Amino acid sequence: MRHLACILGVTGLVVVLSGPGLRSQGRKPVVPVFKVDPFWPRWLPNRWSMQQVTGIGIDPQNDHIWFINRAAAANPDEIGGDQNKIDCCIRGPEIIELDQDGSVVHAWGGPGYIPEWPTALQTVIADSKGFIWVSGTAAQDSILKFTKDGTLVWDFGHRPPKNDPAFKENNQMTDAFVSKGRFQLDEAANEIYIINQRRVVIYDMTTGSFKRGWGGHGMPLSEITNDPLPTY
Repeated sequence: MRHLACILGVTGLVVVLSGPGLRSQGRKPVVPVFKVDPFWPRWLPNRWSMQQVTGIGIDPQNDHIWFINRAAAANPDEIGGDQNKIDCCIRGPEIIELDQDGSVVHAWGGPGYIPEWPTALQTVIADSKGFIWVSGTAAQDSILKFTKDGTLVWDFGHRPPKNDPAFKENNQMTDAFVSKGRFQLDEAANEIYIINQRRVVIYDMTTGSFKRGWGGHGMPLSEITNDPLPTY
């Protein structure tokens, strides 16, 4: 009887969910179906190892996938192939573009690629004009704009003084601050939105000039506390 009651209960639920109230729109609901493709992407070429994927961006021009292949915290046995210690693998480029078949289209970046290359990669964004934006969260990391083939176009900057023990960041600073790794673009307004400390700050995408910012519930920057952030 218990099993029968369960069956009747489920049947009743199905009847309720498929009743005339939900079909009054005259069309059936479309339910997305997701299925894992274990063979995508394809093996990376040149024995490259896939490491920490800390950021993924969809290219609006061709629906390609751009991802961060951060190897900063890789174990030696994961990228030791370049030292002939293991058969596989070696440390590959840190910015990789994949087409819809999972094949590499562009791959570049990594320690020493340019002097300002981020050491703590966080975000990669492909914009509608064909540029790739990359950022990191370390003190001397910033937001960098590249062409798809990896040519540096623009550096947002706003880095704090290097190795300056007197520098102390606060929520009112807009000319220099530490973490710029979590950002988003508003191309229609030509603006960069950055999450930093207890606030959101917005800058011009072309000049890097500060435009506005706020804290929680729209609080003005001048009113945001600079008490230490609570630990996790």
